[in-house]
Amino acid sequence: MGTSADIGIELNNGTVCGIGLNYDGYLSSAGRILLAYYDADATFELMSLGDLSELGRSPDRAPEGADRREYHELTGDPKYCLAYGRDLGEADEGPRTYADLDEYFDDCCGDFTYLFRESDNTWYQVHVAEDGSFTRLAEAVEDDFRRNQKP
Repeated sequence: MGTSADIGIELNNGTVCGIGLNYDGYLSSAGRILLAYYDADATFELMSLGDLSELGRSPDRAPEGADRREYHELTGDPKYCLAYGRDLGEADEGPRTYADLDEYFDDCCGDFTYLFRESDNTWYQVHVAEDGSFTRLAEAVEDDFRRNQKP
């Protein structure tokens, strides 16, 4: 069973576009990948893919004949996203649009929630199930790394 996540972008007008991620949604994987590889432009591309089985370093489609599961030699991150609609041909897997953050959070059901805010071009981890607070993703990933370091 995978660790799921919700990934969204809050636009300047207050609406939110969101997708789901089914596998490796934890901070040390999805959180780190979003922080390292997804600026505003790449995040918009990511949203256009709809729901994902796997988050990769690039929203691009794997070239014909290439190994889609080409992994980074140091981090083990997959190079390409695996999208249910684009890559696996499943229907109704596109991004969802929400009127505001409250509506988006009501629909979130992943183990982790990540939000890119267009207003400040910053990624956040949102603690939806707890108190709804936001933590800058850079801080959350760093804290997670420190907690999981072996002495």
